[in-house]
Amino acid sequence: MDKLTKLLIASVIGITVPTTAAAAQPWDDQEGPATEASESELTWLADFDEAVAAAKSQGKDLLVDFTGSDWCGWCHKLDDEVFSQSHFKDYAGENFVTVALDFPNAPEVKAQVPNPERNAEVRDKYGVSGYPTILLMTADGEVYGRTGYRPNGPESYVEFLEDLRTNGKAQLNKAKSLAKEFEEASEENRMAVYDRAMTAFGDLNPDYMGQDILADVIKEAYEFDADNAKGYKLKATRFLLDAGMGDDEVFAAVRDLDPKNEEGMLELAVRGAVNNASSLEDLPGLIEQIQMIDELGIKDEEIAKELYFNGAYWAWSFTDQPDLARSFGHKLEATAGDDENVQVFLKDLFEDVGREAPKM
Repeated sequence: MDKLTKLLIASVIGITVPTTAAAAQPWDDQEGPATEASESELTWLADFDEAVAAAKSQGKDLLVDFTGSDWCGWCHKLDDEVFSQSHFKDYAGENFVTVALDFPNAPEVKAQVPNPERNAEVRDKYGVSGYPTILLMTADGEVYGRTGYRPNGPESYVEFLEDLRTNGKAQLNKAKSLAKEFEEASEENRMAVYDRAMTAFGDLNPDYMGQDILADVIKEAYEFDADNAKGYKLKATRFLLDAGMGDDEVFAAVRDLDPKNEEGMLELAVRGAVNNASSLEDLPGLIEQIQMIDELGIKDEEIAKELYFNGAYWAWSFTDQPDLARSFGHKLEATAGDDENVQVFLKDLFEDVGREAPKM
């Protein structure tokens, strides 16, 4: 189960999850996109290290596609809509060395992947957890763009990639420069640099890279303002939560700063934990967190919708708690409005567990 919650929310209540297009299979005996790419003289390499060497020799960046050739529907969708189109091929061939790292399911397809162990190493190094994922990076392996499936065809997709190549790189360089400046700042100048870094963090475009670099700077408030006497710890925590960069350290700060969700921060932490669900073993504890924040009161209706949906789905499908699934279902119904996808889900849920609790 890979990023279970994000995938479920995306499919049921319409939240877009960035995905990448499925690149063509880079070996010659596969049918489909690889043949098209070959005919248009755009080569998808299957070996990451070979692609790095080619990028260095040609003075180009890398476009790395993490795909699932025999199972990933969104991969195929973007390949059909963008990767197989001449407008994309011309642009990508001029600006990138393209490489497709495949993670198929079927044994016979797996057997055609030249270097699955190395593919997995690259995937884990760059924190790829969903398919498809596309990374834009320099020949030295520095990622400056991360994207995935995007609608509206090849022209729109190319425009976005070009934006990443220019503005994305600029933002990354700005973040690196500020992080270095903070690290090297004297004691008397340190807070002034921190303030600038915090302002810059709030202004960063989440479509670009750089937030992760400045996040380490922002977390310095947990050291120099551990008791929140100056308000920096609270501000830093809210910035990180708003950027979707909550982790155990941030969530612990939230529970200390807003234990009753009076500021609406605890519900952000719970949503962050839910969005990071990665195994079935996580679900009972996360369901308890959803119950806890529900009892305190959820302030944001969209967050409530997400949490109630996940709580209902998990309790129904994975943890065998029909009464709890029904309860979450009613709460979801009250927040869903006319969302057709949610209504379909609720119809199936109530048909299975009943709309009313059984009489004892």
